[in-house]
Amino acid sequence: MESREKVLESLSPDGKWKLFIYGPSDKSRSYYAWLTDSPGGGAGIPFGYETPPDQLTVDWNLPDSVLGIFLSEKCYMLFRWGPRRRRHRWKYRTWAKQSFTAKEIEWFCAKKHVQRSNKN
Repeated sequence: MESREKVLESLSPDGKWKLFIYGPSDKSRSYYAWLTDSPGGGAGIPFGYETPPDQLTVDWNLPDSVLGIFLSEKCYMLFRWGPRRRRHRWKYRTWAKQSFTAKEIEWFCAKKHVQRSNKN
């Protein structure tokens, strides 16, 4: 992280997860989130694109204990900080035109997903 500047630090509402966000670097135009719930352990996730840090916001209060990270009011990273489900704990996007749609955010935050069966 030496070449990246820390632009934000935040704590989950339950106090378990710490979020550190680092800005774009000369080698990468995306932001970088580091989430940790214990000393020495965590997940590093690239997201977003090169935009001023004052356009960065986080929302720990999406449904089902999901964190949303937004650039210019568009979501580029989702992270489930609450109970882990059988699906992915995080999803991210790294290009300006590829932010999550409201429907994609709603699906990620849903507690249950209906599986369609393939009946032939």
